[in-house]
Amino acid sequence: MNSESWYLGTVKGGKLSVYDGELRAMDNHGNIKAEFTAASYREMMTERAVQNSYAKEVFLNIDGGEQMYRVGPLARINVADAMETPLAQKEFELFKQNFSTPCHNAVLQMYAKLIELVYACEKAHEIINNPELRGETRVPASFKGGRGTAHIEAPRGTLIHDFDIDERGIVRAANMIIATQQNTAAINNSLKEGANNLLQETDDEAMLNGLEFVVRCYDPCLACSTHAIGKMELDVEIRQNGSIVRRLKRR
Repeated sequence: MNSESWYLGTVKGGKLSVYDGELRAMDNHGNIKAEFTAASYREMMTERAVQNSYAKEVFLNIDGGEQMYRVGPLARINVADAMETPLAQKEFELFKQNFSTPCHNAVLQMYAKLIELVYACEKAHEIINNPELRGETRVPASFKGGRGTAHIEAPRGTLIHDFDIDERGIVRAANMIIATQQNTAAINNSLKEGANNLLQETDDEAMLNGLEFVVRCYDPCLACSTHAIGKMELDVEIRQNGSIVRRLKRR
């Protein structure tokens, strides 16, 4: 599962960030192609419905075309120049030394997640011990209506929210681009690669397990409903010249 794609993640001053900063796009060769705010996502991204899925696919509008990309722990580690905390930085440096930059292997998503967990623990300790948080933190707020767009790095990847709210607080328009949606095109590409590699597998269950493994490497939302390995419902059709040559099902 070394499908090459572009990557998108949040950085602030070049360092990985989860709730502040700009979105950074990196191409499959490791070149930084753009940095932009969530407010410009409509110009930088294309959402497109596809015939074979209820989920829209999302592409980056950069370099004169639509670029397939990934979000999530591996994407964030790829686009960042450094980590903000010392222990996470040591693990980050080891990752960069042992694997290519950018790293395309989806299996290493779990290693990237470990680095982020170290960072989260260090950052939480820093925030908890901030004396400014021990006093009153509430501030007065007023709202006259308007549009707000922002993003945050959820565990699975970049999450974009876009809301248009009137003066009475009623949402008039809303759009959310979640991490799994942004990874859909990459998941489908990895599934195709995985299926081609598993074509000689004669055991149907072994092939289904292999394809399930591919999907779970991206930690998609749909995996939450099926926690037990080997229990995810799957329906796979292998076609050649438009004709079904093999069908695998798990119910």
